[in-house]
Amino acid sequence: MQQLLGRFYMAVLMRLTALRLRQGCCSMRPVALTTKLSAILAALEQLHGPVVTILLPTS
Repeated sequence: MQQLLGRFYMAVLMRLTALRLRQGCCSMRPVALTTKLSAILAALEQLHGPVVTILLPTS
């Protein structure tokens, strides 16, 4: 899932990465929750289990 973020007349592309783990799903670099993203995550949770880990890397 990619989100376009506008700030100071610049467009910055942000990505969320989802991984399947044994216990459920892992979300890396989460982005703002939209209705579209919520629907995608709900479908992933039905297939692979709930999000059990969230990784938020720093620079």
